[in-house]
Amino acid sequence: MLDRLAKGDGYLNFVLASNDILEDSEAMLERGIAIIGPQAGELKSADGRRRSWIRSDVERGDLTQRYPFLIQHDSQGLERRMRLAGWRTPPPHPLGATRVLNTTIVVADLAEASARFQHIYALEPSVQDPSTSSRFALGHSEQSFELVAPPAARSNLNEDWYRPLIGGLRQHLQTFGESLCCITLVVEDVSASQEYLDTQEVAYIYQEDPQRVLWINPNHTCGAAITLCERA
Repeated sequence: MLDRLAKGDGYLNFVLASNDILEDSEAMLERGIAIIGPQAGELKSADGRRRSWIRSDVERGDLTQRYPFLIQHDSQGLERRMRLAGWRTPPPHPLGATRVLNTTIVVADLAEASARFQHIYALEPSVQDPSTSSRFALGHSEQSFELVAPPAARSNLNEDWYRPLIGGLRQHLQTFGESLCCITLVVEDVSASQEYLDTQEVAYIYQEDPQRVLWINPNHTCGAAITLCERA
């Protein structure tokens, strides 16, 4: 952990929710994946209320592990959110964020990393461009995680979605290695998010077409690249 923190600000990792972590963990073991778990955890509030979970880590059990770990909470949906908020109705997000849409992991070799993640998590890429990215859909939701490699020096990559990240992908990889570099959040109204960021004097890049997207300057978010977008 100290070695990672010494490299600079930014993300540590993200987690994948499981509907049946015992079955998923057993399947990973059968595929030859080294995991730690499933292990049970619990927190108890001052008034005696408890919330618990089961998690399985891939290869190592600390927060700077290389791969997303699996977790299954003892509650779902609004009930889980209320428990995480201290058994209270969760307050509205200042930016109007409603959910995580996507997480982006930067990798050195896209083909090799795609095959590796497919093997670990038994997922097939839902969208794949051998020269730029592999996206893995999670269940039947619109949520996903994707693997992105820094473009070649003479790449013709013109994907607007990655535009603010392109210059930083190679630097991120050199500094932190293969790891989470960006999270995309769905917000209710990008214009309202802009107004809030303006009042906080936070720098960002805004794109109107072909869709309303906003990239928050990582210098204002402790090195964490955050993208905001709208969804119907």
